[in-house]
Amino acid sequence: MVKEPVFTIFNDRGANASATVKASVGRVFSLQCHNENAATRYIQLHNLAAALSGTEVPVISIPIGADENIIIGTEKFTQWGLKFSVGITFGFSTTKDTYTAGTAGEHSTEIIYR
Repeated sequence: MVKEPVFTIFNDRGANASATVKASVGRVFSLQCHNENAATRYIQLHNLAAALSGTEVPVISIPIGADENIIIGTEKFTQWGLKFSVGITFGFSTTKDTYTAGTAGEHSTEIIYR
């Protein structure tokens, strides 16, 4: 009998500008994010098991245009997922290369991980 992999869905409907998704080793398989701001924002994934302080450099930073919705899956993360050796923390940022908190209520994020 083949055992099916177990995935978990993390949802944030604008309650946080950043949050720890998983506080241990994990893999991200897909993400969806909607930016309601009038300016480009960045959804960032960090290899951390703690809250973001504002100086962290993301593993991946994806631009999201004004009022744009993005869905990213295996084309970016592959069928094996993007591995995080410490933990998975997301941040909704106003800058690309480091984390600068965006306004929490201006986005929604969904991450499928294991």
